Amino acid sequence: MAAPANLMGISLMLAASGRLLKWWRFSDLFFWLGVGLFVAFGVVPTGPSLLAWLETQHSRPRELPGDVAGIIVLGGAFDTYLSNIYGWPILNDGVERVLDGAMLARYYKDATLLFSGGSGRLVHRERTEAEDAQVFFSSYPDLKERIRYENRSRNTWQNAAFSRDMAQPRAGERWILVTSAYHMPRAAMMFKAAGWPEIITWPTDYRTNGKIDLMPHKLDVLGNLYHSHLAVRELIGHAVYKARAKMNI
Repeated sequence: MAAPANLMGISLMLAASGRLLKWWRFSDLFFWLGVGLFVAFGVVPTGPSLLAWLETQHSRPRELPGDVAGIIVLGGAFDTYLSNIYGWPILNDGVERVLDGAMLARYYKDATLLFSGGSGRLVHRERTEAEDAQVFFSSYPDLKERIRYENRSRNTWQNAAFSRDMAQPRAGERWILVTSAYHMPRAAMMFKAAGWPEIITWPTDYRTNGKIDLMPHKLDVLGNLYHSHLAVRELIGHAVYKARAKMNI
C-alpha cells in the first residue's frame, strides 16, 4: 500500500543503505524525500484535510424517506483476524456501520437489512465479516427474519455487485447505503455503476470535523499519518476504478 508512512519508511531505509554503500547522492535524495514526506503528512495535517474533504462529499437526508426497500451495511466494522483468534466478533473503529444499520432496520420495520462483507485479507481469511455480523445481529432478535448476509465480497465493487445479485432491486425501489463517511464517495459511485436504481447515502463513522485546515495547530504525527493512510487509500481506490472503467477492464 502506497501509504505516506510506508513511503517515508522506505525512503529512509534506502537513504541509510546508500550511506553504508557510500552512494552519497542516492542517499541524500531518499533522505530528503523521507523528510519531505514526514513534514507533508506527519507535521502538516494533510491527511485530516483530505479525509475531511472525502467525508463532506455525501450527507444524510434531512428527513428520512417514507419507505425504503432495504438497508445495505458494508463490512468494515469487524477485525476478522482477531475474531478468528478469540472466537467471537472483535469490533473496530467502524462499529457505527452496524449500529446505524440496526437502528435504521428498527425504524423501517418492513425493510430488508443486507450486510455485505467477506474477507479482504490476503492471508488469514478463515473468517468472514458476515460470520461476525451474524453473531452481532443475533442480539437483535426482532431483526432476525429480515437480515440477509453476503459473504463473498472482498472489495467495494464486489460489495455492490454481489449485493445487487442477492437483493435483485427493482426500478423505483429505494435502498439506504450505510458505510463510513470517508468511504462513501467510492461506495456510492460503485453502487450506481453496478446498477442499483436508487441509493440513499447514510454516511457514518466520521473521523474529522469536516473542515479543511492545513495549519498544524498541534503536533500529532501518528494521528496525521493514520488519517493520511485512510485518505490516500480511498483516493487511490477511486482513481483506479475510474481508470479501469474508462479502459473497460
